[in-house]
Amino acid sequence: MRPSLTAIALAGAVLASGTASATTSFNFTAPGEHTVVIDTAGIYTLTAIGAAGGTGGNSTRGGLAFGGAGGLGAEFGGRTTLGVGDLLTVIVGGVGKNGSEGSSYGGGGGGGGGSFVFRGTTSGTPLVIAGGGGGGGGAGSITGNGKAGRNASTDNGGSGGNLSGGAGGTGGQGGAGSAGGGGGGLTSDGTPGSDGAGSGAKAGGAGGTASGLGGAGGVGGGGAGNDSTGGGGGGGYSGGGGGTFNGSGGGGGGSFLDARLSNTFFFAAIGTGNGSVNIEFFAPPTAVPAPGALVLFGPAALSLLGLWRGRR
Repeated sequence: MRPSLTAIALAGAVLASGTASATTSFNFTAPGEHTVVIDTAGIYTLTAIGAAGGTGGNSTRGGLAFGGAGGLGAEFGGRTTLGVGDLLTVIVGGVGKNGSEGSSYGGGGGGGGGSFVFRGTTSGTPLVIAGGGGGGGGAGSITGNGKAGRNASTDNGGSGGNLSGGAGGTGGQGGAGSAGGGGGGLTSDGTPGSDGAGSGAKAGGAGGTASGLGGAGGVGGGGAGNDSTGGGGGGGYSGGGGGTFNGSGGGGGGSFLDARLSNTFFFAAIGTGNGSVNIEFFAPPTAVPAPGALVLFGPAALSLLGLWRGRR
């Protein structure tokens, strides 16, 4: 029985392709910066979830009034091919701190930090960014219950603080502060309100520093909540704006996907606490025969082809 031409082709392909590498995945949930060096070439799914903003503080004077809830973070992701030795840098967003309860007013909640995945260092190419939610507004004895912070945006731009708060950033810039600090963007810090703004991701993405009753912003660029009710803006591709003194919540941070990613996806209002980043092996890289592989293919195929012809 002579071998078929199909068998000859399959034998050469096995010799040329070798054995697939083992799968590898990384899951980061601790807020802050992390690095990964890829040791298995392949197609990877990258998923980032932004952090939630902190809740605004209650006020107790003249009856209990409640602070607004923090906005929720977004989820963004897609697939890319990575090679052995490729470096990825990750920033996992931290949840904004809650504002503290007070008599006449409660402090604004801190903005949630965005979660980032960079090819190379933070000076390299951003691949996936999921924005963080805005901090909730603090309650007031006159203004009543605080307003909720805004959820992270599914667009690149950050949203403004509600009730005429600071404007959201655009084009990777930080958000504007009002009473609460603006959230940091990819390339620049937010602007301070009465309390601190979040830092830009390329500068480390530190959360804004609060004073008094306000809640600090989460790592990943969250702006600080104000001592007198205004919530901080969320961090992200572009930062969210800070909330005002009338109990308004901060705006949510913007999100981003590199245009070269495949199988992209996003979901709004997902992140309820700290953010996360998952880097998961999906499949071996797409095979492209190299000159060396063709040389290896040649002798095996020719040997079997000669056997096949000799038995005709």
